[in-house]
Amino acid sequence: HIEILHRPDRTLVAVLELLSPANKEEPGRSQYLAKRNAVVRHPVHLVELDLLLKGQRLPLAEELPPGDYYALVSRADQRPDCQVYAWTLQQA
Repeated sequence: HIEILHRPDRTLVAVLELLSPANKEEPGRSQYLAKRNAVVRHPVHLVELDLLLKGQRLPLAEELPPGDYYALVSRADQRPDCQVYAWTLQQA
């Protein structure tokens, strides 16, 4: 993950997570979801990039749109809503 800090006081502004296979399957999935829940309880933006075709997708209140890859943007001031961006591989 990458943490974005506000200068000069170094307060956390945003977290960027690039999901790995360990984040999408147990036992790492439960650990990641606990970490995710801890982040969204604070006034911090969360961006999650899921560029993996396999594994369980992240849970959301609504069904994900069709796609192969996803970016989820959870803005601290707009929760519980989040923006979901999906894109699909082009078949040759």
